[in-house]
Amino acid sequence: MKKTLLLLAMLPFVFMACEKEEKQDDTQNLPNEMIIRDTTYNLKGAYLNDLYTYRGKTYYDLWFIGDGINLDNSSEYTKITGNGKFFNLSLMLNDSTGIPTGNIADSVVNHMASYKMVNDDWQYIDDEWKSKSLVSVSKNGQTYNINFELTDSMNKKTSVRYKGQLGRSNIGR
Repeated sequence: MKKTLLLLAMLPFVFMACEKEEKQDDTQNLPNEMIIRDTTYNLKGAYLNDLYTYRGKTYYDLWFIGDGINLDNSSEYTKITGNGKFFNLSLMLNDSTGIPTGNIADSVVNHMASYKMVNDDWQYIDDEWKSKSLVSVSKNGQTYNINFELTDSMNKKTSVRYKGQLGRSNIGR
């Protein structure tokens, strides 16, 4: 009888543990999105520009591309065309071993800017940030998980949440 009462008393904890596990799984499957000035946009991809070295530092440019943006690759550069939004994150590192994982220090972030494309013409939305969260990067095989959040010059939220592979491009070259 005591064993039955003990089992019945433990039953709610079993269900609570299962419920917590399900919630954790849900957060791992959130959609790729970019929020610019409090408006959410679907991210259709993320691309790593060819890295380059300048004055002993290695630079990585990550481009997060929203719906409506196309990348037309050529041997020399990638042309961005279309109508939509995109975001650039530039990292400056001391070596060329790749994009670091973990929380990336603010001193490593070289530049962050949001852009809009209107009839194949790109324009800044903002590159002045009042506050920044750390850029968080994790990697499992070829799949990256990249997250960060900013407050722009108009006190509006800008953020990126991306999980997937990084395409290769020569944007702006």
